[in-house]
Amino acid sequence: MCESSVYLVEGSEKTLVMAEVARVLADGSPITCVNVLGERKAIQGAEISETDLVRHEIVLRKRRS
Repeated sequence: MCESSVYLVEGSEKTLVMAEVARVLADGSPITCVNVLGERKAIQGAEISETDLVRHEIVLRKRRS
């Protein structure tokens, strides 16, 4: 399978937000992650920092104010 894990970086901490993510909807706020079972998780005030397709990782960071 080609699902990814989504992480949120705050300062020096990298926290897993959701595993086995099939879709990331980033057309505004919040960013919404959807896993293979259709479960959703919304992350407020974040933006995509990095997408690593080889490692199957999507890294979010808190939006700068």
